[in-house]
Amino acid sequence: MTEKNNEINTDVKPEDFVRLLTENFARIYTYIYGLIGSHHDAEDVMQETSNVLWRKFSDYQTGTNFLAWALTIAYFQVLDFRKRMKYRRVRQFDQEVLEKLNQDAQAKSENVDAYIHWLKHCIKKLKEEDRYLITLRFVDGQTVKMIAENISQSVQNIHYHLRKIYDSLRQCVHVSMKSEGKG
Repeated sequence: MTEKNNEINTDVKPEDFVRLLTENFARIYTYIYGLIGSHHDAEDVMQETSNVLWRKFSDYQTGTNFLAWALTIAYFQVLDFRKRMKYRRVRQFDQEVLEKLNQDAQAKSENVDAYIHWLKHCIKKLKEEDRYLITLRFVDGQTVKMIAENISQSVQNIHYHLRKIYDSLRQCVHVSMKSEGKG
């Protein structure tokens, strides 16, 4: 809890923070990684970002876009990280490129929920055997080699079939989002 205008904000609930951070963790991490380009450094910046998000959570306006708020904080954490790395002489994007990447990532993050909605819709439209392959690959986490062995097909055939499924899903989502005005 923090003091704000001499009043203690009693609306801050740790479980709300944990829920919102958990729901958006992968998106925030992906955003940071996209700006930094190193998993090790992105993990460090994600940790710092999570700490700042918690410290500033009393400033978050309930009901507004948590992801947009979190990405703004993450952006400043990335900038801080870049300042520290200057002294290590690490090769980095120049400021203009970083700002462009930030703008692109912010714009894309607004469409993530719509993309996920339409992806689920498009997966339901797949043939049962295609949904089965997607389930083996992404729900069960099997490698292409494991899938090939389990269903007695060649690795090349599974790669080809998954590529066709991905292309079909990508096209379905694109058309659906475009019809909704978000693509």
